[in-house]
Amino acid sequence: MSGYEVKIKKKILAEIEKEMEAKGISQGELGRQLDIARHHVNAYLRGRNLSLSFERIFEMADVVGLEIDVTVKRKGRK
Repeated sequence: MSGYEVKIKKKILAEIEKEMEAKGISQGELGRQLDIARHHVNAYLRGRNLSLSFERIFEMADVVGLEIDVTVKRKGRK
């Protein structure tokens, strides 16, 4: 897994966790809705296991009501 992939996954998962907290969604509830064990959800959110696919991350985001938008830009530009 590349450094870019790790960075992107961690950033998205951090936003998912923030939204979960804001909406009162537990790790267990998210896991139930996606058929994932709570301990796996915890490992994903804590960055201990980032082997999950982007598709699964998008599913997690959808459950908590987040839309993921990707921006592509040239290096060195803000």
